[in-house]
Amino acid sequence: MKKTVAVILCIAFAVSGLLMSADASRSFILGDANLNGKVTAEDARIVLRTAAALDMIDDQDAWECADVDRDGRITATDARLVLRTAAQLIVPVTLTVPDEQVYTGVSPYTTSVPDTGPVITTSPGTGETPSRVSFTVVYDYNMKRPAYPAEPSYEPQPDTFYITTYGYGHGVGLSQDGAIGMALRGCSYTEILSHYYTGVNFAYDSVPPVIELVWLDESVSTYEFMCRVVEREIGGDSPYEALKAQAVTAFTMAKYYNYRIPNRYQMAYVNNFSSCTEDVKRAVSETLGMYLEYDGKPVDAVFGACSCGRTANPSDVWGGYYPYLAPVDSFDDILVDQFSTYDHLIVTKSFSSDKMRSYIRDYNSGIALDRDPSKWIKVLAHDRAVDNSLGYVTQMRIGDKTLTSCAGQIFRVSVMDYSIRSHCFRIVYYDSNLKAYDLGMTY
Repeated sequence: MKKTVAVILCIAFAVSGLLMSADASRSFILGDANLNGKVTAEDARIVLRTAAALDMIDDQDAWECADVDRDGRITATDARLVLRTAAQLIVPVTLTVPDEQVYTGVSPYTTSVPDTGPVITTSPGTGETPSRVSFTVVYDYNMKRPAYPAEPSYEPQPDTFYITTYGYGHGVGLSQDGAIGMALRGCSYTEILSHYYTGVNFAYDSVPPVIELVWLDESVSTYEFMCRVVEREIGGDSPYEALKAQAVTAFTMAKYYNYRIPNRYQMAYVNNFSSCTEDVKRAVSETLGMYLEYDGKPVDAVFGACSCGRTANPSDVWGGYYPYLAPVDSFDDILVDQFSTYDHLIVTKSFSSDKMRSYIRDYNSGIALDRDPSKWIKVLAHDRAVDNSLGYVTQMRIGDKTLTSCAGQIFRVSVMDYSIRSHCFRIVYYDSNLKAYDLGMTY
């Protein structure tokens, strides 16, 4: 069986793989909506009118050609890509369609993913990847905020701190649970990514043969490394569009670091490539080379497990200004218990006053602590990501020390040593008489 090697187009999609039937197959030019053998402005007009619901394409082959970005829908993005193809700003792509198709729930056009590497996309006759291609996707996240589930109940113990966290991780950039939720609602991976990374373009780069793992002083096949990252970070049983979104962020991160990953904290990955699912391999193969850029540069495409219902501002986590990481709603995270058996959203943990004192002393032995533990900690400000009484903590006091920058993240990472999941938290202390002290801040 001969593989069709697709040429990357403006959208930089390594086109959803092309599985040719052992019998007859038909080839078309992607974007040729009227099936006349060439891509012209007339095709762009047809696609645009279809996207606006003014016309309808009822021929299956024409519809497949019109769906240029292979996301299962015909939108204004497809029309723009057709127009750029007609203007010869991008290289046309040949779409080979098998006569008999079996719909798998993802796409009737799947690719056989090799065990050793991805399907590489090249310009016909040159063997070279396009030097510069990019496109933009605009997605309107109009989901309404659902009700938060109740906080976990507990039997308070005397002289104990109870910290209830919302979300899991730093909260900046793509939320993996949010991506899964969006995919389950029918969003494409480009829509997922354009929602979580504000104002980015999708671009394409040639794929280096290996990724360097600096801290291990070793190199791994780029394709294999990307698969291992996607499998570990979001899980191989995640919806296919979420897998592709994670694959693009992984490649973007690799490019951001010039394909030399500085430490093991940037991206987690499974140890064995053999544990990667076929969906993961296919998702990586179909997107390998695609990355996110802002102002012509690859972005720092950070991601985390689950936000509190809204992503965090990176200036409140690490400092600095990253316009493409602006906070956005992530209401799918609030519904995580509907599609996951692992509850990421709201977790309460308890810490005795002795344990809390130990955490604080290990962080900074010079901090003076009052004899009354209810005075050890106080949230001074947060971003109201959940409501007026709760959000990602931006300022707080620990003993006689006031943290005025990145306070919540410092408390989570440096003081509590990652023993709490998020820097969106509520703290309550119960004294020896079980009197409760709310150590958070209400606006």
